Parts: sequence; C-alpha cells; structure tokens
Amino acid sequence: MENNAYTKKNLKGVGNTVAKEGSLEFWSSGGLLNEVKADAAPQEFDAFGINVKHITVITLVPGQVAVAQYYSDGSMDPRTSAAVSNYRVRVTQVFVKEGGKWKVRAAHWSPIAGGAGTSQTGSID
Repeated sequence: MENNAYTKKNLKGVGNTVAKEGSLEFWSSGGLLNEVKADAAPQEFDAFGINVKHITVITLVPGQVAVAQYYSDGSMDPRTSAAVSNYRVRVTQVFVKEGGKWKVRAAHWSPIAGGAGTSQTGSID
C-alpha cells in the first residue's frame, strides 16, 4: 500500500521493486506472458486514482517467499498507453526477499467482470 500511496502522490511508480532475476507477469490487458526486468523504468502517469483493498498475504517460506492477493480498482491515465476509467482487477503477486527488501518475482492481473484492465501491451524500457 505504501507503493500505491507513493504513486498517487508522485504520479510515478516506485523503482527497484522487481527481483534481480526479473518478474514473469500476466497483465490485465490480456495477451502473452511478459518478462519485466529488474531495472525496468517505473511507469509514469498523468493521473492515478487506484485503490488497493482486501489484501491477503500467504507466507510460503518465512522471511523468504510470500504471495499477496488483493483487488485493485479506480482510474488511471498512464503516459505511455490509453487511460482506463473503470480499472478493476484481481491481483496475485509472488514476492522474494532480496537484500532485506521484498521484490516481485511473478504476478497475474485479471480484470473483474464489469471492470477493465490496462491497455498496456509491452514492457517500457
């Protein structure tokens, strides 16, 4: 939730959140599996009003690996793709601990009925 608050305030995603080996992700825009590199540039927005709720964290290996599941909804206007006014998705993210910080290693974002995912189709380098 801290990352979401940062993005709302700065209209830019938090950097350095992806595991050193990268992250394999299915995005809510549909399409094929995406590989996000550890040094991927944070996404920037003209507007960002996304809320995160109903967070559940499942510990797989204490202090090393965990899975977070939650809902994300609201609206956003990314600088590199089309605006989404009714963004509503289910999210599953796998986190690994590296250098004392939790990093994303895999993720799956899927639209909820009546809502929309992103229009993003590829990594931003």
